[in-house]
Amino acid sequence: MSKQSNPQDLNKEATSAETGSKAEDYMKKNRRTLIICLVAAIVVIGGIILYRNAYMMPHRAKAEEQIFRAEQLFERDSFETALKGNGADVKGFLDIISDYGNTPSGNVAHAYAGVCYYQLGDYESAIKQLDKFSSKDMMLQPSVIGLIGDCYVEGDQYDKAVGYFEDAAKKADNMLLSPIYLIKAGLAYEALGKTDKAKEAYTKVKESYPTSPSAANAEKYLQTLILQGK
Repeated sequence: MSKQSNPQDLNKEATSAETGSKAEDYMKKNRRTLIICLVAAIVVIGGIILYRNAYMMPHRAKAEEQIFRAEQLFERDSFETALKGNGADVKGFLDIISDYGNTPSGNVAHAYAGVCYYQLGDYESAIKQLDKFSSKDMMLQPSVIGLIGDCYVEGDQYDKAVGYFEDAAKKADNMLLSPIYLIKAGLAYEALGKTDKAKEAYTKVKESYPTSPSAANAEKYLQTLILQGK
């Protein structure tokens, strides 16, 4: 005799599926904005590195020359070629990491490679590359941390994603990025059934970043939980 499903269990599954869909929609809606911020920060830092080092250190200058070509492919959304090169005159980000890993360009290439893998749907490889990148930049580092969280969301690993979103929001501490990552943290908490923690994340957006473009979304998600009696 087959075992009948418990209605409460079915309700939990339905709620979890709804939350997961809502989280996915929010990720997709903000994905372009976040990646643009990430890439812009990478380009700015790359320009500073080039200015400082192109004429002073030949090895670094060579790395800058190589990464510039890969960046051009990246900007044309040729992520596979930007990652692995064309087998001829253009080295990919993975080659640059291998050949110039001890240079600033090698470090930046980790971030680029992570974004490429993310866009190609290889989230495990994306995490590995993004995790190797390090920067003190207040826009770039939080964006990379947040993208690791996005990778975990894609794998339905909300328990891991939430920590990265909270860390990204804390490190950014600005009106653009912090509210987005706090909302992502809230959605991840909802997917985990931790609605009290989700409310805290949404409330923090309202209180700490009330004029943020994301404040209205935070209010909407908060009110939805309240109306549902959660």
